[in-house]
Amino acid sequence: MKKVLVTLSLICASFTSQAQDYYHSAGIGFFGAINHVVYSAPFYGNVDSRLVGTMPLMTYKACLGFDVNRKSTFGLTAYPSVGGTLSTAGSNFGFALPVAAEMYFGDVDDNHFKMGLGVSYARITLSSDFYSEISSVFGPTAGMGFQTEIRDKMIEVNLNYTYGLTRSATIPMGATVTKDVNHGFSVQVLYSLD
Repeated sequence: MKKVLVTLSLICASFTSQAQDYYHSAGIGFFGAINHVVYSAPFYGNVDSRLVGTMPLMTYKACLGFDVNRKSTFGLTAYPSVGGTLSTAGSNFGFALPVAAEMYFGDVDDNHFKMGLGVSYARITLSSDFYSEISSVFGPTAGMGFQTEIRDKMIEVNLNYTYGLTRSATIPMGATVTKDVNHGFSVQVLYSLD
């Protein structure tokens, strides 16, 4: 009986064990924020403000991949990014810290299409014709991307959208808020380091 139990335990363990590998890439990206607020306040009156900003960021991808089967991989991935802009008006610093659970249809280090869900926090400068402000965007993120070989190099392209849960910094205390949209998006082009 002991031999049967040991054999069954080994068989079950072989089904649940998965190969795992570490993959990494580096590249550039643009993180953007869309801010639209509508509110009324005693000192400001009725305000309808729209701001859009983008910032170039250097991105590093770190992925721990688990083989699901021969044609797909599950990955736990982080995309820490940092960058900024320089202009005559001054310099701006920004960063993004997205993490995601991703499903790769193909090998992570080969041609693939992927989809993912996660969470992201980013800081970016928003600008209009009259002023600029620092915006923080935090919330759930949905993304998709693909990787293909170009001139013997693996290049990955990612598109992400963050549904912002943070309150816009431009809204004064005590205001009656009608609309507060503070969302983010990013585009990344990465080069595989594996």
